[in-house]
Amino acid sequence: MKICAKCKMELPLTTFRTDIQNRDRRYSYCRPCERRLRRERYKRDPGKGRESTRRYRRTDKGRLTIQRDTRNAKPKRRSGHLPYVFSRFDMSLAVYFFGNSCALCGVSFHETKISWDHWIPLSDDNCPGTVPWNMVPMCWPCNYKKHDRILSDGRIEIFLFKMKGGLKN
Repeated sequence: MKICAKCKMELPLTTFRTDIQNRDRRYSYCRPCERRLRRERYKRDPGKGRESTRRYRRTDKGRLTIQRDTRNAKPKRRSGHLPYVFSRFDMSLAVYFFGNSCALCGVSFHETKISWDHWIPLSDDNCPGTVPWNMVPMCWPCNYKKHDRILSDGRIEIFLFKMKGGLKN
């Protein structure tokens, strides 16, 4: 238990953020008080933080940081506006179709966990989203090796065709 320096309430240690500079390794203000102070500071001068960030980015060190961050950045995913209609029923149909095993290597899911994969990756412009005719059960190593490529496998393409047609055949 610790007493907050702002609200003077005795609270558990989990309500205080860690701080290696203090003796007890916790901040003197509790999280709610700290949040309140940050809001008040922002209301007083909303542009202050942005202004210091702009000043820093104009320096050489700031420019190098921006270059490094943009070089290491991953491309944005398109998944924000793609449909997500993959239900538990669709999952069970897919697992049943592949005989409770990985779609690529055939290892049983009794030995390993199921890892669901977008057959057409989310990074691809032609990706239909998380829909039954784009999801394939795989073991983790196969999913990791596939990464964001589109592979051709007759069994999987037959499955995806049947799922898209509503399993009429």
